[in-house]
Amino acid sequence: MLFQNLLNEKYRLLKPGFDKLYDLAFQNQTHPGDLLVVHQNGFYNPKVYEWDNIPEKLSPYMMGPGSEGHSENTHHDFIGHYVKNNTTQETLVGYLKRVIYNPAKVHEIHKLEIHEGFSIQTEMLIYLKIWESDAFIKSLYESQ
Repeated sequence: MLFQNLLNEKYRLLKPGFDKLYDLAFQNQTHPGDLLVVHQNGFYNPKVYEWDNIPEKLSPYMMGPGSEGHSENTHHDFIGHYVKNNTTQETLVGYLKRVIYNPAKVHEIHKLEIHEGFSIQTEMLIYLKIWESDAFIKSLYESQ
């Protein structure tokens, strides 16, 4: 389950680091357009030299999502949809108080446990998909 107050807390902790990373990347560009190329998914595709179905010679330097882009975009959309529809304004402390055993609330607690179980499984699948996705593995490989 996603608790808005915990997400906000993590955001406040991580934002300065991301801002610093962006500033360092901006300051250390070798060309003023480097960040634009990254933002637009610039990449080098040597397979262009093997293409024989078009008469023009094309540059192997390309922009766009590439062959992995559709999968990556739909995965990003899935995560965004999940976060949007599974974030609660209730605090973790408040939630934990609601699931303390009480014989009068057995049915409500059971429903919460089922929802929490599905939420945990979905979040673990998202985590695995991020770390095992072709795009992520490719970016790690290419950064070496």
